[in-house]
Amino acid sequence: MNGNVRKLLALALVLCLSMQGAAIAEEDTSLTAALPLIDLTASAALRVGEEPERIDPDGVLSQAFVQNFFLLGRQADPTLGITGQLLSDAAAQEDYLRRCFVCGGAAAGTLQENTAPFDYVGVRVMVVDESEDGTAMRVMGDLYQADRALAGMTETEYAAVRWLDRRAVIDLRRSVEAPCGWQVYSFSLEAELEMETAAQDYFTKTMTEYMNPDLGFSLQYPAVFGEDCVRETAAGVEGRLQDGTASFLAERTANDAAWTLETLMAQKKQENPATETNINEVSGCGRQITALEDGATRMDLYIVTETWVYHAQLCYDASLAKDFALYSDYMMNSFMADELGLG
Repeated sequence: MNGNVRKLLALALVLCLSMQGAAIAEEDTSLTAALPLIDLTASAALRVGEEPERIDPDGVLSQAFVQNFFLLGRQADPTLGITGQLLSDAAAQEDYLRRCFVCGGAAAGTLQENTAPFDYVGVRVMVVDESEDGTAMRVMGDLYQADRALAGMTETEYAAVRWLDRRAVIDLRRSVEAPCGWQVYSFSLEAELEMETAAQDYFTKTMTEYMNPDLGFSLQYPAVFGEDCVRETAAGVEGRLQDGTASFLAERTANDAAWTLETLMAQKKQENPATETNINEVSGCGRQITALEDGATRMDLYIVTETWVYHAQLCYDASLAKDFALYSDYMMNSFMADELGLG
């Protein structure tokens, strides 16, 4: 193609969408075994207060984290083995923390079990880096909130997942004493340098950046749309998977009707009351989500100026929802218009 298309960091790896979830090592037995501990650690760390818990091998677990860890653990994956007895046995608590965390931790004392269900907080794995000898593993992923863990979710449940706009970096060490075979060596949210490197690696593998200075807009679209199924048009760019299960487009048209973003989104809602519409006040982008009769999902994005209407669309079959629901968020957050564009 002849346009201004470049791969993020000059590399695009087409993901295998037939794999459930992130298509990155989720079938690996090491990661599968560690996920319950990873999710529980993330959930407890997020709930300690204004600043999430940061875990270092030479640090000390806060009492707030320990309390959350055991209370949430009672509703966590049973393979972790957090029983009711642990809530009242200080020695057992310290032994359990020693086996799960390299830094260990002090007991929280007697805890009153909460019978009301907690919202599940977990990590959708994006990047896994396991050492050659298999004794260490680094995991990075997006945090989400849902009724239960991603594994085994239906397409409908997955569509309702709330993404928390936070990423976790977890270092693990293999341990025969740990309930899941892995100890947490370190854990952090918003770890700037590690996250930037890992995030760039992830976006390299999942998203392709399209820039059109002549039309004055740019966005990122899923890298599964390879060059052989993407073409530029007079209005922008469009792509379709060869099997027809997904498509996207981005275009600029004249704002002849003098739309504002608010009036345009109101019109879209009026045309289809069942559709979901919202406006991101920070980015100035409107989003419309439509459930199609064949079970597919269509996302339309709009940026409106006095002169132009910028429109992007991503449509995908239900079978692709687990990946494309997240891709649509990345696409929305990357969609930008520049009124200095020529034309």
